[in-house]
Amino acid sequence: RNRRPARQQRHQPSFRNVCGRVRIQADAMQDQAASRRAPLPRWARLALGAAAVAACALAVLYRHNTSTPDYLQACFNGETTRRAVLYETTLGDGKRGGRTLHAHWLRNCGLHLQKKPMQLDATIANGIGYVQVDTSKKYQVIEGFGGAFTEASAKTWMRLPLHERKRVIELYFGENGAGYTLGRVHMNSCDFCVESYDFAPVDGDYELKHFDSSVKHDQTEMIPLMRAAKQAVAKRGQEFKLFASPWSPPAWLKAPNSIPPMRPTITFDGNRSMLGSAHPLGLRNSPEAFAAWALYYSKFASAYNAQNLTLWGFTVQNEPEFSAPWEACRWNASSTTDFVRDYLGPRLEKDHPSLLLFVFDHNRDHLVAWGDEVYGDKDASKYVDGLAFHWYAGGLNRDLDGAVAHYAVDSAFEKFPSAKLLPSEGCNCPGVKDSDLLRSERYAHDMLRVLKSGACGWVDWNLLLDHTGGPNHLGNDCDAPIHARRNFDGVVVQSYLDVISHFSKHILPGSRRVKTEVRGAFGKDAQVTEARASVGFELTMWPCEGPPSSPTPRQNWRLTNETFLEMIDHTQSQNKWKQYCVGEANDPNLKTLSLVSCQWGREHAGAATGKFAFDGGKLRETDSDTCLTYASDLRVDGAPLALGDCAKAPSFTLVHGSIMTDNKCVTAGWPFFQGAAFERPDGAVAVVVVNEAGGAAQFELEVDGDLVLRSIGPHSINTFVVREVDGGGGGGWGGAHGGS
Repeated sequence: RNRRPARQQRHQPSFRNVCGRVRIQADAMQDQAASRRAPLPRWARLALGAAAVAACALAVLYRHNTSTPDYLQACFNGETTRRAVLYETTLGDGKRGGRTLHAHWLRNCGLHLQKKPMQLDATIANGIGYVQVDTSKKYQVIEGFGGAFTEASAKTWMRLPLHERKRVIELYFGENGAGYTLGRVHMNSCDFCVESYDFAPVDGDYELKHFDSSVKHDQTEMIPLMRAAKQAVAKRGQEFKLFASPWSPPAWLKAPNSIPPMRPTITFDGNRSMLGSAHPLGLRNSPEAFAAWALYYSKFASAYNAQNLTLWGFTVQNEPEFSAPWEACRWNASSTTDFVRDYLGPRLEKDHPSLLLFVFDHNRDHLVAWGDEVYGDKDASKYVDGLAFHWYAGGLNRDLDGAVAHYAVDSAFEKFPSAKLLPSEGCNCPGVKDSDLLRSERYAHDMLRVLKSGACGWVDWNLLLDHTGGPNHLGNDCDAPIHARRNFDGVVVQSYLDVISHFSKHILPGSRRVKTEVRGAFGKDAQVTEARASVGFELTMWPCEGPPSSPTPRQNWRLTNETFLEMIDHTQSQNKWKQYCVGEANDPNLKTLSLVSCQWGREHAGAATGKFAFDGGKLRETDSDTCLTYASDLRVDGAPLALGDCAKAPSFTLVHGSIMTDNKCVTAGWPFFQGAAFERPDGAVAVVVVNEAGGAAQFELEVDGDLVLRSIGPHSINTFVVREVDGGGGGGWGGAHGGS
């Protein structure tokens, strides 16, 4: 396995290091010039040499954010027609915490080609992980990636100088940008607006005769931003897909609310406002109100069509389970099903039959329950194209956003095979944290995890915000991949735009996920970063990724003197409130077992903290007489655990700090090393690999039998675009987005 590329000839590009490539390209240019009848003047040769030296120095300067040079030594064998281009990003905190600075070719280097399955156990024993791709087994189609065209984004964009506006469009939608093709727009106002608004302000206008078909409010700032994005996508030869989501109907269409709204700008009697919502139904409960609201969707679609912004689809309601202090409207799964079956579905089928319709559009822990209700009604489900969901965990702990309930997507993919599963919103809150490592890695993990679970894409929240994370008329400020500088003379591009781009740029619309087996291999000294775990993290089962002496290097477990089952990692040593134990009962919302504060249990007579003991191989919670077991019959990587029937629970062993069964390890959260692969419409295969460890990881990448040995740096994300051609390859990051 000590593979090294054969020594290249002078005029072949060297991939051992960046400076070597620059020097060789410069030498080749000088040789070509010397072979001509009229050689270059001496000043020109000196200038060329100086440029080569400067480029080399610049490359060395940039190396601090990328993998070490020996990572460039692996490549595919000369006997195969496969070529790959590697895009690598190393993440870190701070304003340059994760630019994609290098794109490397992996060419033929005379390695021995292996056309047989990897010896996986032996590979792991040698400290080498694997990513094994089988393109013969295909799954969901990818619709695309994108973000939301909120009023906040549009207002911020319009305050920028013209050249910076063009730059933002290029970064997201241009030829050398992130490859976005999806967009979400709020129908009526949302919290990321400066005030509430709607397009049918006349009370009792159930026929919507006064509907503003010009959508005048959106024309000033929002529609110009969407048009610019659409034009940039069309220039790339791709389709711009825009879907709309309502936060609230006009206030006069809503049910009276017992709670007065906060800072309303539109009100009617009975505390009827676009802000907040009555419970359990926010819309006025009458046939004429349901019919008028269904007609509103149709008129909004027609109005946008007239603006040359044809909608791709709707979600029925943003976050229907939340009576938010901003624009909101409560629905449950049953009332949504009735509305779709009797009103919205027939209306859209009649007026706009090509539009897609997604239900739910809320936190994914309830995804399956809503799917059961909607897809259990054949008269409603015929109008439904899929389920939309958000990455939030609910509650006030923002560390859980993007971290929990991924099993719900796994389950929905199994239960509703005809449904498109669309992640329709995710963002980091509160406020702005420039290129924060945790926030960047959380995006990487969530996108990879939901795509591998069956999602058809991923849609971020605000495309652009100001330097505070607004404007937001209720103060619910959040982060965005790009934010304006304080004086609006330019923008700051955050590291997690590069994270998103590893997926959005290279997994083209129409791609299909293919089977990918992944396992990391780390030594016991593998490092984690601060705040990797949190109260509320679920217990899940993943392949062990450490040596026999430390099967789970990310974390260890121990039974304390109080018989608490405590998780241990190096981030806990200085803070007793970061010492986490397994809870005494399943989370009432997630229905799985999760972490609680050990210190809270110690200070409150064991409250909320489970007490465990091994009993004939079963890990029993002694107070409830239940045992650690799988939360469902689904046995995918990342399957959650719960307390349940001891007779059905598997046997566990606690060895070297690891709780194991069936060659898998109990993990709070997820492992360091993850990956997924997708076959693109152009025949190339895009493979995304993430390493959250504080040290590098070696692994073998196998694509349909072709093997390459690689190493991924600490806190890094790599994308390989593998194709069966002699040249070309996956595109570059280019321009202001960095790269080579």
